[in-house]
Amino acid sequence: MLSTLVFVFASLATVAAAQQQPQDLTQFLKNQTNLTEFNTLVQSYGDIYATLSFSKDITIFAPSDAAFQKIPYSSLGGAFETNNSDIVRQVLKYHVINGTHPSGSFNGSFQFLPTWLNNQTYANVTGGQSVGVVEQAGNNIVLVSGLGSRSSLVTPDLSFSGGLVHIIDSFLVPPESFLNTASTFNLTAAGGAVVNASIDNYVDEHPDLTIFAPNNGAFQNIGTALSTMSSHDLAKVLDYHIVNGSHFVGYSSNLPNGTVLKSLQGGNLTVTFASNSIFVNSAKVIQQDLLISNGVLHVIDK
Repeated sequence: MLSTLVFVFASLATVAAAQQQPQDLTQFLKNQTNLTEFNTLVQSYGDIYATLSFSKDITIFAPSDAAFQKIPYSSLGGAFETNNSDIVRQVLKYHVINGTHPSGSFNGSFQFLPTWLNNQTYANVTGGQSVGVVEQAGNNIVLVSGLGSRSSLVTPDLSFSGGLVHIIDSFLVPPESFLNTASTFNLTAAGGAVVNASIDNYVDEHPDLTIFAPNNGAFQNIGTALSTMSSHDLAKVLDYHIVNGSHFVGYSSNLPNGTVLKSLQGGNLTVTFASNSIFVNSAKVIQQDLLISNGVLHVIDK
């Protein structure tokens, strides 16, 4: 009788231990009723699925089934409609970061986390293209990606054998070039000046750039001064607004008060904080941390 009880308890303990073991990725996705579309998509890219399945200590931001319904109305619509496998593959990589990052590790200060998106055709940031994460009012964890796109965590902290999954309500959008991003945010004067100065290829392709772009009002305030410059002289002016970080990108989280950056033109740019605002020299940053394919863009008022 005693031996029977011992056997029963041992069997129960074995079952309990097995139940406590995290599921592998295949079983995990199979059991998530809100990730059926994501499961189908990621399994259709066997190389990515295999890498995810064998990886350890990773975090996946997995779009919900509802997020797939938003694709046609986003900048990703064309790629998914035409089944552009190259772009979709990079989109999937942009949803994975190394390390396990529970929702409790995010707070009211922006964090910029490097992702698996490191193909230089789509991202030219050392260590992988970043996604911004911040906690906002109501404990809402928001992710900021390309073209100012925003996603929220709807079901956080789901464990599987390789790490964590956070279910999000919209796809993350890989950042685009400076010129495309400038157009989206109506920085038409800055975009036009970059083209006129013949530095458009540089600002769109050179790795690890931090760009402080004056808004349209700033260009209007200086009148016709820039329009009469040669492209060479105009490039010198614009170079003062660009920092070639060489493995450093000036996200706001990397710019503590008093930071001094050397511009491409050679002059110094000093970052200061006053009245809850960020200033670069005397220019006020009016929109910060717009992710671009090769770094970050901050909009300034002069």
